[in-house]
Amino acid sequence: MAGDGSAFAHNSQATAKRRRERRLPLDIQADLAVLSFADDSEKLPARTVNVSKSGLGMRISRRLESGTYIEVRWPHLAAFGEVRHCLQV
Repeated sequence: MAGDGSAFAHNSQATAKRRRERRLPLDIQADLAVLSFADDSEKLPARTVNVSKSGLGMRISRRLESGTYIEVRWPHLAAFGEVRHCLQV
């Protein structure tokens, strides 16, 4: 939702054509933790909006820098990864 201060991986038509893998829509509530070397990792509510073989599109409450390591948790699954792109919308 534009203007609400959330961050979202942009999925324009040009971006979609550049992708090597097809993104599939997926609307699931998740928890996202920003991983750090300190014991106090930041936790954010998140929403999965799409998925591919090598990535996730997530909606979160703030922008994260590229290269940030994260953990995403769903009810019966967890994934670790690195932020590649993050846009404020």
